[in-house]
Amino acid sequence: MIIALAVASAATMYAQGTVSMVSKNAVYYGPYAGALAGTKVGSECAAALMYEGQVMFTQPFAMSPKGEPTGKLKGDIVTTPLPPGTLVEGLTVKAYNIYGLFYPAESAPFSYRTGDPATMAAPEATLNYESFVIDCPEPTTIALGILGLGSLFIFRRRN
Repeated sequence: MIIALAVASAATMYAQGTVSMVSKNAVYYGPYAGALAGTKVGSECAAALMYEGQVMFTQPFAMSPKGEPTGKLKGDIVTTPLPPGTLVEGLTVKAYNIYGLFYPAESAPFSYRTGDPATMAAPEATLNYESFVIDCPEPTTIALGILGLGSLFIFRRRN
């Protein structure tokens, strides 16, 4: 019984590296967001650390002490299923809004060295992804889309 517990705990400890969700580069709203164009994202968005198309961990974007959006991640150290103490290639960061809908943009792939809790090795200090822009439709585009759908329903009902 003790051996089975030891094997189970060793298996769960394996492949759990730590990641520092600190970012030095910012995420911005795209050119089609009206008044928001070119501004940094804040608490209305969060980011997902992606590896091979899978979400490894999510983290909210931070606000400055003055309450302004920073476009940078909050910065907790998290435990992920990534291998500990190794250089992981092909990570990306993808932003999503408060409703859980992913924006159609993500960072370019980057590499990151995870921390190893077993040896007390710290993860790299920051996620080294490049800044990227998320395209957000202009509010008038959304309004026109809703009006168009409404008119389709009206004409369909008449037929």
